[in-house]
Amino acid sequence: MVAARVGGVALARDVSSWLVVLSAPTQAAQATRFQNKAETRARSMATRLRQILARIAAEEAAIIIRRETGLAGMVATQKAGIDDLTGELLSLLVDFGLRQAADAAGIAVGGRFDLRGSFERRFIEAKRVQVQALTESTRQLMEQKIRSVLRTSLFETPRPSPGELARRLQREIPASIAFNGARAERVARTETAAAMNAGARHGMLVAGVVRQKWIAIQDGRGRHGHVDGMVVDIGKPFVFERFRVEKGVPVGTGIFVELLHPGDPTAEAEDIINCRCTIVAAA
Repeated sequence: MVAARVGGVALARDVSSWLVVLSAPTQAAQATRFQNKAETRARSMATRLRQILARIAAEEAAIIIRRETGLAGMVATQKAGIDDLTGELLSLLVDFGLRQAADAAGIAVGGRFDLRGSFERRFIEAKRVQVQALTESTRQLMEQKIRSVLRTSLFETPRPSPGELARRLQREIPASIAFNGARAERVARTETAAAMNAGARHGMLVAGVVRQKWIAIQDGRGRHGHVDGMVVDIGKPFVFERFRVEKGVPVGTGIFVELLHPGDPTAEAEDIINCRCTIVAAA
């Protein structure tokens, strides 16, 4: 097979035709390998993700506690600490995601990919938006927990002092409430699958593949089983009804959504969280 370069990307000249003729069992096996690799990588990412977000939660909690109890000192320093941590979080998501995307692009078309350029710029911008959403949701959850404890203190006699309230809140509301292991694994799994599918789609686009096929993991735990086997032109989105899993059973909602690929970052959270689907080239 003769190596070629298209748009700075290494690939094989006849690879797109090879992809198109993959049998259905081979496509399913490829999707399973893809999903297993994504699960393994997500677990490795989750630990680091949990550490960073727990530190962000602790800093946010300290700011909220000081504001709510009238102890305003050190807030500026803690806000600077949050800025440093959000930068660390962005670096983790970008570096990890781009590696997964490049690897998936190579798997999709049998070549090695350099994703610098427009793909990288779009990816980084999407991660900036996501980091803002993650830190804001963490702050909101911590604020809800803290205000719940403060409401309880209103009925105490004598009223606890601001210093006592601050100590109590720090003792009773650990950062792990806002970002526990399960949530970290969920975010890491979603991030990994999204990056790998974005990379696979980009690889197929560069290789000249014209149609893509959605492959769902059929183990009864997913909500995209009804999309399995859907084929669309690679420049167009998959359009399908949103399903929710209720008591272990996928149920249609009557709402139709559009995704460019599994894990599409422009989609609503409920359409991509924990999604284990993938895409392959189609005839």
